[in-house]
Amino acid sequence: MAHFHTGQRRGQKNDDPHSRLRKQHGRKPFGVRTISFSAERGFQLNGKTIKLKGGCLHHDNGLLGAAAFDRAEQRKVELMLANGYNAVRCAHNQVSEAFLGACDRLGMLVIHETFDQWQQAKRGNDYSQYFDEYCDADLAASVRRDRNHPAIIMWSIGNEVAQRADVPQGDLISKRLVATIRRYDTSARDTTI
Repeated sequence: MAHFHTGQRRGQKNDDPHSRLRKQHGRKPFGVRTISFSAERGFQLNGKTIKLKGGCLHHDNGLLGAAAFDRAEQRKVELMLANGYNAVRCAHNQVSEAFLGACDRLGMLVIHETFDQWQQAKRGNDYSQYFDEYCDADLAASVRRDRNHPAIIMWSIGNEVAQRADVPQGDLISKRLVATIRRYDTSARDTTI
């Protein structure tokens, strides 16, 4: 299991009674960790080489449906850890904040995936019809929301995509998506398809 260094930061109070900042004081948990990837040492977390033993999890909660219930999200992580996993790829859809919070607290490593297709449809009425217009904004919103979760070790810009990186259109799309991620996350996290 991965162990993250954790702590809390204290927000600053603003003495101006009319300021909205005054309402935002208090304590908020955060985590600190270092990650690196190399051919010689593989993946390293806080300077220690770790083999990823991962699985794929979709955003839904089985019979509970696609709603995110805090306890159900935590239970998913607990079950993965109990079965020997230390990493998870969040498949295709925006992962819930409760799930990422559970991964942070319990030490599950996360490969954060945003898309399961780009421009080419897999079925009628899927995201491909919106991809060109909304992919940059959707990816930016996802990265901005989740970039401070220490459990996230890597971003994934797609799974099962038809436009491969070795063809011109796929290469252009992948470079565009990676640039969007880099605009909002300047950390050492790598990006994969």
